[in-house]
Amino acid sequence: MAILGALPLGTTNVAVINTTIKENIQSALKIVYPAAIAEVILVLVALYYNTKIIQFIDHNIWVQYSIATILLVVGAFLFFRKKDSRVIKKKL
Repeated sequence: MAILGALPLGTTNVAVINTTIKENIQSALKIVYPAAIAEVILVLVALYYNTKIIQFIDHNIWVQYSIATILLVVGAFLFFRKKDSRVIKKKL
């Protein structure tokens, strides 16, 4: 049962569930196998480009400084912004 709780409800999984309920398991398997192959391809592409992006960031110090500056500015803005202190009064 723990596997079912970890299953994300993406469009492919919803289509498989819907097909299984409305038709039969054989029809659902026609969707499952191509979808699984597509998911594996997407994972491999993501892993490949993840290493490329990490290498780019490691070799370009200006990218690291830019990301750090942006995060500091946004954090300071959120920390020091003036809170809305208006009180809403109910009319009786």
